[in-house]
Formats: sequence, structure tokens, C-alpha cells
Amino acid sequence: MLHFNGCCGLTDLAWTARLEALIGLYVEKCTGLVDFSFLGGFETLDGLDLSHTSIVDIDILGQCKELTTLVLTGCTGVTDVSCLGQCKKLTELDLDGSRFDRRGEESRIIKKPLVPHALDVSRVVGPRVLRHLHRRLVPA
Repeated sequence: MLHFNGCCGLTDLAWTARLEALIGLYVEKCTGLVDFSFLGGFETLDGLDLSHTSIVDIDILGQCKELTTLVLTGCTGVTDVSCLGQCKKLTELDLDGSRFDRRGEESRIIKKPLVPHALDVSRVVGPRVLRHLHRRLVPA
């Protein structure tokens, strides 16, 4: 697992592609990151937090076949999430503060099963689940 949360000066993570067994990557508020192409090489990646980054195109995430948890809080540049239909194991998706957060709730977690190749937004839960997810992703 790699945690770079809040590293605004971080601009390149291409070197992480050599970490073939990486299961978690957390780059919340790493506003200097603009190239996310390195994400396509992570076949074992289970958890990914891209909150408050400049990511716009998430199509590369369709290659992350083991991804179960994805946090896109505050990623207002993301306009298309259809590629997530390729992430068959995705069970937790946080879109709080994104263009897909239509309810204005404090938090949103969309739980799977996702309809193949489409998002099922019928199961939306609140802040309690987000706190649980945060505790699961970020060790004490």
C-alpha cells in the first residue's frame, strides 16, 4: 500500500508501475498529479483513492480488474464513469462532491452488484458507511 495523501508537490507516479503486487494506492489531495496513465498497469490494485485530484479521464481504471474500492470524492472533472462496468469486483464507489453527486448528501457510496457495463445507483447509503470505508482504507 502506498499513501501519498496531501503531497501537492507530487507530480509523477510512473515509477509505481514496477510495483506489480500493489494492492492500495491513496493519493487524496495530490493536486500536482496530472498524468494518471500509470494506473493501467495495476492488475492487483484493490483500493484506490483519487479524491480531490485533477483526474478527468478514468477510462484507464477499466484495466484494474481487482479493484473493489474506488474513491472519487471531489473529482469534478470526471464526466464519464462507464468504464467502471469493466471492474467486475468493484463493490464500493464514493462519488461525493463529483458531478454524479446529485442529492447533495454528505457522502455517497454506491454498492455492488453493479449491473454489467453500467452503474446501479439504486443502493445509496450515507455518512456511516463512508466512515467505515475510511477506517478500512486508512490504518490507524
